Amino acid sequence: MLKLLIADDEYFIRERLKHLVDYQSLGYELAGEAANGEKAWQLIRELKPDLAILDIKMPLLSGLNIAQKIHEEQLGTKVIILTSYDYFSYAQESIHYGVFAYLLKPVDRLMLTDVLQDVSKDILESRHLHTMADQYYTEKQANIFLNYLQGDALPPEDKPLFDELTDKFPHGTPFALCLIKIENKDGEPYILKNLLSLIKDQHIFEDFYPFIYTDNICGLLIFEPSLTRLEARYYKVSGCIPETFSRPFVIISGEPCLDFTRLPKEFQALLSLIGHSVFLKKNRIYWLNECRDITASPQRFLCNFRAAFLISLRSGNPEKACEVFSEALYNMAKEAPSAYNLSIVLSEFFLSCSIYTNEIQEASGTDNAFYVHELMENYLSLEEIAAWCSSYLSSVCHSPSSAEHASPNILVSKAVSIIEASFADPDLDLSFIADKTGYTSSYLSTTFKKITGFSIVQYITKYRMEKARTLLGDGSLKLKDICDRIGYTDVFYFSKRFKSFYGYSPSDYMKMNRP
Repeated sequence: MLKLLIADDEYFIRERLKHLVDYQSLGYELAGEAANGEKAWQLIRELKPDLAILDIKMPLLSGLNIAQKIHEEQLGTKVIILTSYDYFSYAQESIHYGVFAYLLKPVDRLMLTDVLQDVSKDILESRHLHTMADQYYTEKQANIFLNYLQGDALPPEDKPLFDELTDKFPHGTPFALCLIKIENKDGEPYILKNLLSLIKDQHIFEDFYPFIYTDNICGLLIFEPSLTRLEARYYKVSGCIPETFSRPFVIISGEPCLDFTRLPKEFQALLSLIGHSVFLKKNRIYWLNECRDITASPQRFLCNFRAAFLISLRSGNPEKACEVFSEALYNMAKEAPSAYNLSIVLSEFFLSCSIYTNEIQEASGTDNAFYVHELMENYLSLEEIAAWCSSYLSSVCHSPSSAEHASPNILVSKAVSIIEASFADPDLDLSFIADKTGYTSSYLSTTFKKITGFSIVQYITKYRMEKARTLLGDGSLKLKDICDRIGYTDVFYFSKRFKSFYGYSPSDYMKMNRP
């Protein structure tokens, strides 16, 4: 967890800031607070927080005075300054102190969340995840290690790096390989880094090597000779995840051993089992040797599925079609729960939907494999998969006589139209668009990314930045007016986003376009 300090001389502002966002879910813990600048500086020296949120104007020492001291003493604490329009120019003059961001009072919840995520990303990218990683973790070695786990032959040029890595592992100490899968259906980019940082900060394992496999699966090579102690440490991890991230997970581990050559085979076995996580009880620890893959034939629970499903759709009864699908899904889970069989049921569902769609309109083929992969990778319960498929079916059958509702492309076109019409609204986000279109946020998010290659948030930002550049090129508007026109309420935040997107600040762009 990243340590956070909040300092403001107004009690009610401090209290609001402390409860404005769920800091723990973003990877932060509140380490301290201060009502004046001198106390804030004392706490920064004592606690060494990763981030300090400071009021620009406080008794004894201002927020900018503290930022200057942090910069001069190279303490490494990131700083967010709280300001108002009265101090805008004052804050601008001191940007060379390394202030990470300026937020306008009263602080907006969504804006603070975005900035906290940016700070977290910046810190985690520059910090190694554990003392072992501090010694020998490099991106190149991490990729080589993953290739080894996946059974790939190491090219001659990679072998020295691989040997350098493994030579630093504690020799003679048994190790266990484990995978952790945490629900991340929204594709949050930092959740696994925050999880590994949490494991490190809580000192759960004495020595381990971390790696990230996908957006929602990470792994640990843990050096621990005692199975009892290993199990106890896993229980600590299982207690931290729901408390901090409020989302389901599963942990699957092999037993401690000394045979390094068996790691690739064990990794594949763990991957196979974690692919069945939708059938496992959530928030639990599983041992590889106590689980087995069930691969019964899917034919029994798919018997007559397509015929019954299509008859229901053709007769204008999508509710019955949903029941037919749910029955097949849960029968499969009861009779033959396996990742392979789940993929068969989902593929049959999407294929049947495609057949019906082609009957009511000329439509391009649906990328069934994409949807099957997304559902199996990002959802950890059959109930959520069933709900998603129900929403998808609604998009197909909302108005069978009208082709406009049958294609995901039309839904994306509607979402884009909403973005173009509402981009100046500060409240524009995924939920806003989902409410307007009548579909669930999860279905809209997956479909939009499938068609455009962008998440909803990325597309909104892209559209706003393009509009901003056009307005900046005109040269007649102030930054505050441009912000108002594109949905930003804070000039500092907009400037940071613009520079992150284009590589230069709004003021630099205006200078570039002056005659």
